[in-house]
Amino acid sequence: MGNEVKKEDQNPYLEIVEENLNTFIENINCLRETFGYSEGTLSQQQKDADTKYFSFMEQYKTESENGTVDYRIPTNKLREQRKLEKRKQRAEKAFELIPPTYIVSLVSLFDSFYAGLVRAVFILDPDKLKESNMEFHYRDLLEYDTIKEVKIKVVDTTIEDLLRKSHVDQFIGLQNMLNLDKLTQFAGWSDFVELTERRNLFVHSDGVVSTQYISECKKHGANIGDIKKGTRLVANKEYFDASYKLLYKMSIMLTQILLNKLYINKYSDDTGERDKILITNVYELISEKLYDIAISISEFAQTKVFKHTAIDNSYILLNLAQSYKWSDKNEECMSLLNETDTTTWNNDLLIPKLTLEENYEEVYKKMKVVGSDSTIVSITAYREWPIFKKIRQEEQFQSTFREIFGEDLIENQTIKVAKEEKQEFADTTTTE
Repeated sequence: MGNEVKKEDQNPYLEIVEENLNTFIENINCLRETFGYSEGTLSQQQKDADTKYFSFMEQYKTESENGTVDYRIPTNKLREQRKLEKRKQRAEKAFELIPPTYIVSLVSLFDSFYAGLVRAVFILDPDKLKESNMEFHYRDLLEYDTIKEVKIKVVDTTIEDLLRKSHVDQFIGLQNMLNLDKLTQFAGWSDFVELTERRNLFVHSDGVVSTQYISECKKHGANIGDIKKGTRLVANKEYFDASYKLLYKMSIMLTQILLNKLYINKYSDDTGERDKILITNVYELISEKLYDIAISISEFAQTKVFKHTAIDNSYILLNLAQSYKWSDKNEECMSLLNETDTTTWNNDLLIPKLTLEENYEEVYKKMKVVGSDSTIVSITAYREWPIFKKIRQEEQFQSTFREIFGEDLIENQTIKVAKEEKQEFADTTTTE
């Protein structure tokens, strides 16, 4: 909260990078939500198919004196029996076929994000185009009107060439572009390799384990247990959720690495603008209760390679502390707050800190001192910042809020809906 960026004030280069990240996050969130619906639909489909099949078979069940069960199907019912059996088998097969497509889509969306990241590298550092060994014949150049079109062709071809390579080689390519030496040395790298190799199996061999899958996973330290060649892998909800979280975390980290390496070098005064993206990302994660990712990103942001303004560092610390608290790691939350030097913090920042410490009496006092003019603990922050979600239940907090702002903490908001949206809503709520 308190760190929103107006798009018209944002550097267009920064906007390109942020849009690439936001598009990816929104897309994988769509996948995550539909995966749950799909799983429920597949489960219901299988249940219905089983019920109809076994109900049909039960009519023709016979049991001999020795306990042997047989089903005597009349000739004129055989077609129906085969039809119900086929539906049952297809419903079972759907559980094998559909979930893997979500993993394939998840990795494909990451590939698009990666392509956008590479494109941003060339936008932020056009001199890197000089490193391209791409050759043009004279007849090729005749197709272009300007040097800009030639540059676009070089960038597009470079991205296409990278995407044809393995995901390991793609990371090495990005690592070389950014002049880094540890891009593949992060917690989760081995899981990423396993994910992308499993995706390849789903696309090329119906999920059946190959020698390459085993070799690549072992080479990069992925824990695949005693999986043998020929085993068919699955994509259950647990695996999908872990993959979703991994790519979500990686996308934010890679974006921050890119901005820190290239953007800040070019626009050294924009450290705070870079951090606004990070803080917004963590805020959204906390709002969605994805505390484990929020913790990883916040801890990552505190490594020495990142320099933050004092105010942004305070936001990062507070968001990390509340992520600990809401994920039942209160000891880590309190330890972080106790170890943080807050002697220079003003009341605006002390209010959320004291709230996490559940020192509510001090919170109410400082709320009255700060009043209604703060940009940090604004009326919106009190209402929406997850850091206040527990204290909002307190009557004294609600009355103090009312005293300061002259309105209730919770009130109805009027939202204007377009005419066509009203009709769509009416259509979906009409009952026959």
